Amino acid sequence: MATDAAGNIYALGYRVGKLDFGAGVALLTQQGSRAFLVKLSATGVPQWAVDLVYAPEGLTESYFTWQLAVDAAGNGVVQGTYSGAISIAGQTYTTPVGSSARQPFLVRTTAAGTVASAWGGQQTQGDDIDRLYTGLALAPTGEVYLSGSVSGAVLQFGSLPPVSSPTTATRPVGFLLKVSAANVAEWVLVGNAATATTYNAFSDVKVSPTGAIYALGGMGGPLTLGTQPIANPTNGNTFVARLAPSGTIRRITIGTSSPQSLAIGPQDDLYIDIGTAPGPVSWGNVQLPGPTAANDQRLNVLRLDSTGQALQGWQARGPASVREPRLAVDGQGQAAVAAWLYGTGSYSFGSKPATAANLWGMLVARTGAQVLAGRTVAPVPGLAIYPNPARATATLDLALSAPAQVQVLDALGRVVATQALPHAGTLDLRGLAAGTYLVRVQQGAAASYQHLTVLP
Repeated sequence: MATDAAGNIYALGYRVGKLDFGAGVALLTQQGSRAFLVKLSATGVPQWAVDLVYAPEGLTESYFTWQLAVDAAGNGVVQGTYSGAISIAGQTYTTPVGSSARQPFLVRTTAAGTVASAWGGQQTQGDDIDRLYTGLALAPTGEVYLSGSVSGAVLQFGSLPPVSSPTTATRPVGFLLKVSAANVAEWVLVGNAATATTYNAFSDVKVSPTGAIYALGGMGGPLTLGTQPIANPTNGNTFVARLAPSGTIRRITIGTSSPQSLAIGPQDDLYIDIGTAPGPVSWGNVQLPGPTAANDQRLNVLRLDSTGQALQGWQARGPASVREPRLAVDGQGQAAVAAWLYGTGSYSFGSKPATAANLWGMLVARTGAQVLAGRTVAPVPGLAIYPNPARATATLDLALSAPAQVQVLDALGRVVATQALPHAGTLDLRGLAAGTYLVRVQQGAAASYQHLTVLP
């Protein structure tokens, strides 16, 4: 599932036979097992459904599940695999001679619910379990980013150099691929070859509303991405890299434990799901304790600023083992983590407990306070904004008579209005659509956020 800027919901699934969603939205052809995409409004009303591609084995195969990404406008991209031959958007893709592995493909959809285009890569060597596709992101300008790893396999993406590791390899080599809006493989970033003591892999990739590219990965020992060596003085095994659209690494930071998934907050702040770690989790000044007993399982979530500096950490703990955690952040900066639990007993996330009564349960936990971007700074003294809700204007009070910079951010964290005030004064809200906004006020080195509702 995925959502767009308006809160519409997109669900990727598969069917055998006819499928009726109600509200006049239906897939009525009977063509065997087919993958489809359906759009629901924010209130759950079906909007459209579109048939995508033949999916004889559903949306899963060995160690891999099909992926979906949607941009703010509602355009989508699905990444899956096929065997033999497949036809998508008027193009036919065929497994290369000598390969028995499933082949990767992308299919794009429009915000109106039509299949727009497709793209295909090739796995020329190795079995299905010899490669993983772990992350998919769609940039606001249409570029697609695909992350993963290979171990004893060879992937070919267009005319780019192959992504490969020796057939005898037992440890992974990571890759991050960019496919242009015109469906051309532009570049692929590959980690250094694995050895008996070193490895690397990409776990996830995300693109922020501002177009910044963030890649999450794991490593053991020294790391080189492309031609760029990455210092690893503490032998940490989680990294987050910020990349330019050209593939150049702008910055990279390192922490401990194995990464699972990545989410981006409203101000390019980053959230990492570390998953169940065998020991303590450390990222800069943020330290989370490790298990103290065999039945002490811990699920860790970290928040970093856009430079990769750790700001906060949360930990869920209990007797049940955690499976397949997932992480998401809303437009107001609250993070949520969900995971399957295998086991019974009391689980806690901070001061909030819950009990898993059955062997297979599910944990859903949310950070207790709204999380905002930026390093920890002093609050703006005496800040007050009223009336709230407001219409055309609101009054901003400040304790200090000093210049203030004001930004108004929408639910996606986009700056929709700015204003410079010589001191306390009137905020101009004209031109803003009705809704809830986040107002950032900076006065000198101090900064604070307040929510403000604008009425029609």
